Amino acid sequence: MINMPETLAVRRSTAPAVLFAGIFIFGVFVGAPAGHAQGLQTVAGRPATLVSNAESSAVGIGLNDFISLALERDPEFLSAQAQRDASVEVKSQALAGLLPSVSGSYQKLPNAESRILRQSALTGNLPWQTSVYDSESKSLTIRQPLVRLRNWATLIQSNFQANQAEERLKFAGYQATLRAINAYTELLNQLEIQKSAQAKVAAADIKLLQTERLRQAGQSSQPDVLLAKADLERARFELEQAKRELTFIRSMANELAGRPVIPAALPSIPERGSPYSRLSPEQLLGTSLSQNPEIIALENALSAARLEYRKNVADHAPTIDLLGQYVDSMSSSELLIGSRTKTTTIGIQVTVPIFSGGSVLSATRQAAANVNKAKADLNASKLRVTNEVLRAHQALTASQQQWISAKAMLEAAELVLLATDQQRLAGIKNLVDVEQARARRDQAQTDLVQARSQWLTANASIDKAYRNELGILFLGNP
Repeated sequence: MINMPETLAVRRSTAPAVLFAGIFIFGVFVGAPAGHAQGLQTVAGRPATLVSNAESSAVGIGLNDFISLALERDPEFLSAQAQRDASVEVKSQALAGLLPSVSGSYQKLPNAESRILRQSALTGNLPWQTSVYDSESKSLTIRQPLVRLRNWATLIQSNFQANQAEERLKFAGYQATLRAINAYTELLNQLEIQKSAQAKVAAADIKLLQTERLRQAGQSSQPDVLLAKADLERARFELEQAKRELTFIRSMANELAGRPVIPAALPSIPERGSPYSRLSPEQLLGTSLSQNPEIIALENALSAARLEYRKNVADHAPTIDLLGQYVDSMSSSELLIGSRTKTTTIGIQVTVPIFSGGSVLSATRQAAANVNKAKADLNASKLRVTNEVLRAHQALTASQQQWISAKAMLEAAELVLLATDQQRLAGIKNLVDVEQARARRDQAQTDLVQARSQWLTANASIDKAYRNELGILFLGNP
């Protein structure tokens, strides 16, 4: 076992700890500054995406804290959490159907009226005679179900439904984590793209000034100046486009976190790479298909559907209860005043269904169709998980190679920039050459960030399917 960072804990005590396994793969990389969580300010009264001067009020935040904030607000995750809580009550209700039930009743009818028509042998019918008296009745009934096939099937079904809700909660946590990672890395990528675009504008501007000076000195022509102006306009257009895209992506990230966000740097890829890249696709699929939360949830859904069919079939069977009843009643009439009766009954009650208008047969056919649907959903999920794992494994291998290449390109670009600047000081190169070298360095930095983003996303996708056992063991002990 490993100790996970405390910052990764989702601030909702009702969520199971195992749900956040998908978060741990990223939290061990990110070293968030101490105390920055206390500095996060909630923007009250207005959405974070509409707050003016958002960047000035934003606080740098690491990936793990961003995931925690997103989980607190993600509607699908909160819905799955509520569904899990509701499933616990379903189990209690199903169990109650097999436990004894006690009921009592009390009835009192004051001034009950009885009218009797009397007859006389001599005179015939006499007037109606009316009597008024009180009536009172008390009863206590205890019922213990003995044979109720539907209730037993409901109890077993509730266990599958609870397991299904628990697995769906885990899967919703993985999905929300993946959405947060995508938003976070996309924001970082766009920041690097804007930085690269700014460097291109600076390089194009200097190139235009240099070209105009060369034209004035007779060493360049007017078409060269026009071409340099075109390059500058294109660079400015790309910068404006990058700014607009950054504004949109930042607003989406702020909406997920519920506050303005400035992302910290992405974690670096370990030298050993990912454990998934050292496993064959067949090995990944074997565990994914048996431990994926979505598949486990659908397997429980299939079992629950089968039990729903059994419940409807059980409606054709008789029910047997152990019944105990005590009745105490008192009544009066014109013939009998103050009559009191006490009755105690203990026995077996058997109820046999005879005819229900065809509703039981219809519900049974419906349940059978739902079983077939649950089977199809399970098979579709297995196929989807298989495709996701294969694609993610391929993307992981490619992004790891891209990371190695981008890292080497960045190191080379740094050396070229340093050498170009030294040559400028020596009079061999000019400022245009330096700015072009800096633009190539910034582009290499952007490629490196994109490679890290793709690597993290691919790992998260496999974690979602693989249930993250390897991720925790590997990344917790780099």
